[in-house]
Amino acid sequence: MLPQASAYPGNFALQFLAKDGDVLRVPHESSMQGPLIDSFTVELWLKVDPNSQLDSGRIVNLIGFPGRHPFLGLAADTGCATIQLKTDNGAWYSYEGTTPIDDGLWHHVAATWDGTSLEPTENQLALYVDGMLESAGGEDDDATDVPKTPEAFGVKVVNRCETGLCEEGMQIGGLYCCSGEGYSGRYLNGTLDEIRVWKAARTQSQIESLLHAPLAAGDYPDLLFYFPLDEAGMELGANVVESRALPWYGILGNAKGTGRPHWVVSHAPLSCSSDSRAPICRRLHVTGESIGGNSLYNDEDDESVSPAALLSYMLLTACASALCGAFMTYTHVTGSYPPHVTALLTPCLGRLRGLASGAAGYMPAASGPSGGQVEKMPPAPDQDWKWAQPPRASQQALPRTTNATPPAAGPPPAAPNSYGGL
Repeated sequence: MLPQASAYPGNFALQFLAKDGDVLRVPHESSMQGPLIDSFTVELWLKVDPNSQLDSGRIVNLIGFPGRHPFLGLAADTGCATIQLKTDNGAWYSYEGTTPIDDGLWHHVAATWDGTSLEPTENQLALYVDGMLESAGGEDDDATDVPKTPEAFGVKVVNRCETGLCEEGMQIGGLYCCSGEGYSGRYLNGTLDEIRVWKAARTQSQIESLLHAPLAAGDYPDLLFYFPLDEAGMELGANVVESRALPWYGILGNAKGTGRPHWVVSHAPLSCSSDSRAPICRRLHVTGESIGGNSLYNDEDDESVSPAALLSYMLLTACASALCGAFMTYTHVTGSYPPHVTALLTPCLGRLRGLASGAAGYMPAASGPSGGQVEKMPPAPDQDWKWAQPPRASQQALPRTTNATPPAAGPPPAAPNSYGGL
């Protein structure tokens, strides 16, 4: 079990309530196809209370792709993590851990699969809790703490996209069925943070090295989706979260607008190192806020303040307060500024009025008999604020108009016969 430390300021998480059917859904994107069939790593931080899962299936969903792997879940009866692979006969191969993680504390869970080798013994499935490889405890497991090689025992794992298999998105906190049939339950009661999906199997040492650190997504080419879940109160709105790796998004709740997880302050043990390139850490470095419970600045490096300097500061503050009070009293009694202040402020006030008028879309009229009149100038088309936002990295700017013809409708994809966790 990892120590429960304070997280960096501004760290938020999502709390899922099973009774409300809370989900986070990530629409389909082509990058979800081949890389997550051949090999993957899925990881997250979670906090689950003891015996808190509802009776909606033995394994509740943490991260799932309808009808295919990866499927990372939590066994409701044992409180242990489990990872499942889809096999070519429509069944599921499971690797269930033996460490209960439904103890009300934060735990890190990661699962990896490498199915790219032609040698079956080299295609390995691994499950980690708090950076340690889990001993197997499920019905398909061998009770050893070594990565599993299902194909070495004749289990054929699906390693390619088939019709109807890869056209659905990613579901977090609830299990979605196929081809628009809706959610089939398996809702989570718990809190999730720092969700990462990689398109390659990461080693144990790689997982451990980044376990406590927010990421600069651009530093990791294999990082497909990265949801640090720190958007509470941010610019994207209350129902959208953004992947900081592939420019993609997740939606809180179902298509009916219900089942939205709630923002909560996260206490997952994540912290920013002094050389971190993660955006949140760089912002905290600039502002000088406390990171991970420790001040960014070492108190030993600060020069002590002398009594003389402190006394000077107090005298200056007192003088400034006295002058401000005298100015406000004179203005209140006489109804005008003191003469010497008026002489100093008049040129500045005139300039400020001109700047304010220009900023409001008005331009001073030419000098003439009427002097002082202004004429409203309509903003140029290119100044329209809707088109003034630059596109994000890896995205194209929106066109001013669109005449795109919608693609012709094709036959609906075939539905798989079984779904993850069943």
